[in-house]
Amino acid sequence: MGVDGVTGIRDGAYIHPITSVSKMHRFSVILQTTLGLLLIHQFALTAYSASKFSNVRKLSAEWVKTQRQIAQEKNEWEEEKATLRNMIQLLSEEDTDLARRIEEAKKDVSQSDKEREKLRTEKETLQNIEKVVKSALAEQENKLLELVQWLPEPLKDLDANEGGIANLVEKIPEDPEKTDRAMTRRLQSILGITSIIDKFNNNVLVEHGAREIDGKTVNVTTLYFGLAGGFYVDGTGTRAGVLTPAKGGWKEEANNELAQELFKAVAIYEKTTAEEPRFFILPVKFLATVSE
Repeated sequence: MGVDGVTGIRDGAYIHPITSVSKMHRFSVILQTTLGLLLIHQFALTAYSASKFSNVRKLSAEWVKTQRQIAQEKNEWEEEKATLRNMIQLLSEEDTDLARRIEEAKKDVSQSDKEREKLRTEKETLQNIEKVVKSALAEQENKLLELVQWLPEPLKDLDANEGGIANLVEKIPEDPEKTDRAMTRRLQSILGITSIIDKFNNNVLVEHGAREIDGKTVNVTTLYFGLAGGFYVDGTGTRAGVLTPAKGGWKEEANNELAQELFKAVAIYEKTTAEEPRFFILPVKFLATVSE
Protein backbone atom coordinates (compact mmCIF):
# COMPACT_ATOMS: atom_id res chain seq x y z
CA MET A 1 0.00 0.00 0.00
CA GLY A 2 1.51 3.32 -1.13
CA VAL A 3 1.57 6.78 0.24
CA ASP A 4 1.20 9.82 -1.75
CA GLY A 5 3.83 12.32 -0.82
CA VAL A 6 1.66 15.31 -1.57
CA THR A 7 -1.69 14.37 -0.38
CA GLY A 8 -0.68 12.12 2.40
CA ILE A 9 -2.91 9.32 1.23
CA ARG A 10 -1.71 5.88 2.29
CA ASP A 11 -3.36 2.86 0.78
CA GLY A 12 -6.41 4.85 -0.07
CA ALA A 13 -6.54 6.48 3.35
CA TYR A 14 -5.99 10.14 3.84
CA ILE A 15 -3.30 11.38 6.28
CA HIS A 16 -3.11 14.98 7.29
CA PRO A 17 0.39 16.37 6.70
CA ILE A 18 0.62 18.25 10.05
CA THR A 19 -0.39 15.22 12.02
CA SER A 20 2.37 13.18 10.45
CA VAL A 21 4.98 15.75 11.25
CA SER A 22 3.90 15.87 14.91
CA LYS A 23 4.16 12.16 15.31
CA MET A 24 7.64 12.13 13.87
CA HIS A 25 8.71 14.91 16.16
CA ARG A 26 7.31 13.09 19.16
CA PHE A 27 9.13 9.94 18.17
CA SER A 28 12.32 11.86 17.77
CA VAL A 29 11.96 13.34 21.19
CA ILE A 30 11.25 9.95 22.71
CA LEU A 31 14.21 8.48 20.95
CA GLN A 32 16.48 11.24 22.08
CA THR A 33 15.19 10.93 25.60
CA THR A 34 15.69 7.22 25.55
CA LEU A 35 19.21 7.61 24.21
CA GLY A 36 19.92 10.27 26.84
CA LEU A 37 18.67 7.99 29.58
CA LEU A 38 20.78 5.16 28.21
CA LEU A 39 23.80 7.42 28.13
CA ILE A 40 23.11 8.60 31.67
CA HIS A 41 22.65 5.02 32.80
CA GLN A 42 25.86 3.97 31.11
CA PHE A 43 27.70 6.91 32.64
CA ALA A 44 26.28 6.08 36.03
CA LEU A 45 27.33 2.47 35.63
CA THR A 46 30.80 3.56 34.59
CA ALA A 47 31.09 6.02 37.47
CA TYR A 48 29.78 3.44 39.93
CA SER A 49 32.25 0.85 38.65
CA ALA A 50 35.12 3.33 38.93
CA SER A 51 34.02 4.36 42.42
CA LYS A 52 33.62 0.75 43.47
CA PHE A 53 37.07 -0.14 42.10
CA SER A 54 38.58 2.83 43.90
CA ASN A 55 36.93 1.72 47.13
CA VAL A 56 38.12 -1.80 46.61
CA ARG A 57 41.66 -0.62 46.01
CA LYS A 58 41.47 1.63 49.03
CA LEU A 59 40.11 -1.19 51.13
CA SER A 60 42.82 -3.47 49.80
CA ALA A 61 45.46 -0.94 50.73
CA GLU A 62 43.94 -0.54 54.18
CA TRP A 63 43.81 -4.31 54.59
CA VAL A 64 47.46 -4.67 53.57
CA LYS A 65 48.40 -1.85 55.95
CA THR A 66 46.37 -3.45 58.71
CA GLN A 67 48.02 -6.83 58.10
CA ARG A 68 51.42 -5.19 58.22
CA GLN A 69 50.54 -3.45 61.45
CA ILE A 70 49.22 -6.71 62.87
CA ALA A 71 52.42 -8.50 61.83
CA GLN A 72 54.57 -5.70 63.25
CA GLU A 73 52.65 -5.61 66.49
CA LYS A 74 52.77 -9.39 66.64
CA ASN A 75 56.56 -9.31 66.24
CA GLU A 76 56.82 -6.56 68.80
CA TRP A 77 54.60 -8.53 71.16
CA GLU A 78 56.76 -11.62 70.69
CA GLU A 79 59.82 -9.56 71.53
CA GLU A 80 58.08 -7.97 74.51
CA LYS A 81 56.81 -11.37 75.58
CA ALA A 82 60.36 -12.75 75.48
CA THR A 83 61.54 -9.72 77.44
CA LEU A 84 58.75 -10.21 79.95
CA ARG A 85 59.64 -13.88 80.29
CA ASN A 86 63.25 -12.90 80.98
CA MET A 87 62.11 -10.29 83.46
CA ILE A 88 59.81 -12.78 85.15
CA GLN A 89 62.66 -15.30 85.30
CA LEU A 90 65.02 -12.64 86.67
CA LEU A 91 62.46 -11.46 89.21
CA SER A 92 61.81 -15.05 90.20
CA GLU A 93 65.53 -15.62 90.73
CA GLU A 94 65.81 -12.36 92.65
CA ASP A 95 62.80 -13.36 94.73
CA THR A 96 64.45 -16.70 95.49
CA ASP A 97 67.73 -14.98 96.30
CA LEU A 98 65.91 -12.43 98.44
CA ALA A 99 64.10 -15.19 100.31
CA ARG A 100 67.44 -16.91 100.87
CA ARG A 101 68.99 -13.69 102.13
CA ILE A 102 66.03 -13.08 104.42
CA GLU A 103 66.47 -16.54 105.90
CA GLU A 104 70.19 -15.95 106.29
CA ALA A 105 69.47 -12.57 107.84
CA LYS A 106 67.07 -14.22 110.26
CA LYS A 107 69.78 -16.71 111.15
CA ASP A 108 72.30 -13.88 111.48
CA VAL A 109 69.87 -11.95 113.68
CA SER A 110 69.31 -15.04 115.75
CA GLN A 111 73.07 -15.61 115.95
CA SER A 112 73.58 -11.93 116.75
CA ASP A 113 71.00 -12.19 119.51
CA LYS A 114 72.84 -15.21 120.89
CA GLU A 115 76.18 -13.38 120.64
CA ARG A 116 74.63 -10.30 122.24
CA GLU A 117 73.24 -12.39 125.06
CA LYS A 118 76.59 -14.13 125.42
CA LEU A 119 78.40 -10.78 125.53
CA ARG A 120 75.87 -9.42 128.02
CA THR A 121 76.42 -12.46 130.24
CA GLU A 122 80.20 -12.11 129.91
CA LYS A 123 79.92 -8.40 130.69
CA GLU A 124 77.92 -9.14 133.83
CA THR A 125 80.44 -11.81 134.80
CA LEU A 126 83.33 -9.39 134.25
CA GLN A 127 81.54 -6.70 136.21
CA ASN A 128 81.05 -9.12 139.09
CA ILE A 129 84.69 -10.16 138.87
CA GLU A 130 85.70 -6.50 138.77
CA LYS A 131 83.72 -5.86 141.94
CA VAL A 132 85.43 -8.80 143.63
CA VAL A 133 88.88 -7.68 142.41
CA LYS A 134 88.27 -4.08 143.47
CA SER A 135 87.16 -5.27 146.87
CA ALA A 136 90.22 -7.54 147.17
CA LEU A 137 92.53 -4.73 146.03
CA ALA A 138 91.05 -2.33 148.56
CA GLU A 139 91.47 -4.92 151.29
CA GLN A 140 95.11 -5.57 150.36
CA GLU A 141 95.87 -1.85 150.10
CA ASN A 142 94.42 -1.25 153.55
CA LYS A 143 96.51 -4.13 154.93
CA LEU A 144 99.64 -2.76 153.26
CA LEU A 145 99.03 0.70 154.69
CA GLU A 146 98.77 -0.92 158.09
CA LEU A 147 101.87 -3.06 157.47
CA VAL A 148 103.97 -0.09 156.36
CA GLN A 149 103.68 1.36 159.88
CA TRP A 150 105.54 -1.73 161.18
CA LEU A 151 108.40 -1.67 158.70
CA PRO A 152 111.96 -0.54 159.55
CA GLU A 153 113.11 2.84 158.28
CA PRO A 154 115.44 1.61 155.48
CA LEU A 155 112.57 -0.30 153.94
CA LYS A 156 109.80 2.27 154.17
CA ASP A 157 111.86 5.45 153.67
CA LEU A 158 113.82 4.51 150.52
CA ASP A 159 112.49 4.34 146.97
CA ALA A 160 112.22 1.10 145.02
CA ASN A 161 115.49 1.68 143.12
CA GLU A 162 117.23 1.89 146.51
CA GLY A 163 115.62 -1.23 147.91
CA GLY A 164 112.69 0.54 149.57
CA ILE A 165 109.00 1.04 148.93
CA ALA A 166 108.47 4.76 149.60
CA ASN A 167 107.54 5.74 146.05
CA LEU A 168 105.26 2.71 145.66
CA VAL A 169 103.43 3.39 148.92
CA GLU A 170 102.68 6.92 147.69
CA LYS A 171 100.69 5.39 144.83
CA ILE A 172 98.29 3.61 147.17
CA PRO A 173 95.06 5.66 147.27
CA GLU A 174 94.17 7.27 150.59
CA ASP A 175 90.69 5.74 150.37
CA PRO A 176 90.96 2.46 148.41
CA GLU A 177 87.17 2.03 148.51
CA LYS A 178 86.50 5.22 146.51
CA THR A 179 89.48 5.57 144.18
CA ASP A 180 89.23 5.86 140.38
CA ARG A 181 92.79 4.66 139.83
CA ALA A 182 93.10 1.84 137.29
CA MET A 183 93.07 -1.61 138.85
CA THR A 184 96.12 -2.71 136.84
CA ARG A 185 98.23 0.12 138.26
CA ARG A 186 96.97 -0.56 141.77
CA LEU A 187 97.83 -4.22 141.38
CA GLN A 188 101.31 -3.35 140.08
CA SER A 189 101.92 -1.20 143.18
CA ILE A 190 100.76 -4.00 145.50
CA LEU A 191 102.92 -6.59 143.78
CA GLY A 192 105.91 -4.26 143.78
CA ILE A 193 105.57 -3.53 147.51
CA THR A 194 105.02 -7.15 148.56
CA SER A 195 107.93 -8.31 146.37
CA ILE A 196 110.36 -5.81 147.97
CA ILE A 197 109.11 -6.60 151.49
CA ASP A 198 109.50 -10.34 150.85
CA LYS A 199 113.03 -9.85 149.53
CA PHE A 200 113.93 -7.73 152.57
CA ASN A 201 112.43 -10.31 154.94
CA ASN A 202 114.54 -13.14 153.48
CA ASN A 203 117.89 -11.39 153.71
CA VAL A 204 120.26 -9.74 156.18
CA LEU A 205 120.74 -6.05 155.56
CA VAL A 206 123.81 -4.23 156.91
CA GLU A 207 123.45 -0.46 157.03
CA HIS A 208 125.99 2.18 158.15
CA GLY A 209 124.70 5.38 159.70
CA ALA A 210 124.44 7.56 162.80
CA ARG A 211 122.32 7.10 165.89
CA GLU A 212 121.69 9.08 169.05
CA ILE A 213 123.18 7.12 171.96
CA ASP A 214 123.21 8.65 175.44
CA GLY A 215 122.61 12.09 173.93
CA LYS A 216 125.49 11.80 171.47
CA THR A 217 125.56 11.11 167.73
CA VAL A 218 127.46 7.91 167.20
CA ASN A 219 128.38 6.14 163.94
CA VAL A 220 127.02 2.62 164.08
CA THR A 221 126.49 -0.42 161.94
CA THR A 222 122.97 -1.78 161.96
CA LEU A 223 122.04 -5.36 161.06
CA TYR A 224 118.45 -6.12 160.03
CA PHE A 225 117.46 -9.79 160.16
CA GLY A 226 114.52 -9.45 157.84
CA LEU A 227 111.40 -8.24 159.59
CA ALA A 228 112.21 -10.22 162.74
CA GLY A 229 114.36 -7.53 164.32
CA GLY A 230 117.83 -6.01 164.27
CA PHE A 231 120.95 -4.95 166.16
CA TYR A 232 123.31 -2.02 166.08
CA VAL A 233 126.91 -1.68 167.27
CA ASP A 234 129.38 1.20 167.27
CA GLY A 235 132.78 1.14 165.61
CA THR A 236 134.63 0.34 168.85
CA GLY A 237 132.54 -2.67 169.83
CA THR A 238 131.61 -1.11 173.15
CA ARG A 239 128.08 0.10 172.64
CA ALA A 240 125.26 -1.89 171.10
CA GLY A 241 121.52 -2.30 171.15
CA VAL A 242 118.52 -4.25 169.95
CA LEU A 243 115.86 -3.12 167.43
CA THR A 244 112.37 -4.53 168.00
CA PRO A 245 109.54 -4.24 165.44
CA ALA A 246 106.93 -1.71 166.57
CA LYS A 247 104.08 0.18 164.97
CA GLY A 248 105.16 3.70 164.07
CA GLY A 249 108.89 2.90 164.17
CA TRP A 250 111.15 0.13 165.50
CA LYS A 251 111.97 0.40 169.16
CA GLU A 252 115.62 0.76 170.21
CA GLU A 253 116.92 -0.80 173.41
CA ALA A 254 120.56 -0.50 174.47
CA ASN A 255 122.37 -3.77 175.28
CA ASN A 256 126.14 -3.22 175.48
CA GLU A 257 126.71 -6.85 176.51
CA LEU A 258 126.14 -7.79 172.87
CA ALA A 259 128.66 -5.25 171.56
CA GLN A 260 131.72 -7.54 171.20
CA GLU A 261 129.83 -10.39 169.53
CA LEU A 262 128.03 -8.01 167.19
CA PHE A 263 131.29 -6.23 166.35
CA LYS A 264 132.88 -9.60 165.37
CA ALA A 265 129.77 -10.60 163.40
CA VAL A 266 129.91 -7.37 161.38
CA ALA A 267 133.64 -7.85 160.69
CA ILE A 268 133.08 -11.41 159.45
CA TYR A 269 130.08 -10.31 157.32
CA GLU A 270 132.06 -7.48 155.71
CA LYS A 271 135.19 -9.65 155.50
CA THR A 272 137.37 -7.19 157.41
CA THR A 273 138.78 -9.96 159.63
CA ALA A 274 140.57 -13.22 159.05
CA GLU A 275 138.27 -15.00 161.46
CA GLU A 276 136.31 -17.84 159.90
CA PRO A 277 132.53 -17.49 159.57
CA ARG A 278 130.62 -18.99 162.47
CA PHE A 279 127.29 -18.93 164.24
CA PHE A 280 126.66 -16.26 166.83
CA ILE A 281 124.28 -16.94 169.68
CA LEU A 282 122.67 -13.76 170.95
CA PRO A 283 120.41 -14.09 174.00
CA VAL A 284 117.68 -11.86 172.62
CA LYS A 285 113.97 -12.44 172.00
CA PHE A 286 112.27 -10.13 169.49
CA LEU A 287 108.80 -9.08 170.59
CA ALA A 288 106.74 -6.80 168.42
CA THR A 289 105.35 -3.86 170.32
CA VAL A 290 103.09 -0.96 169.51
CA SER A 291 104.76 2.43 169.70
CA GLU A 292 102.53 5.44 170.01
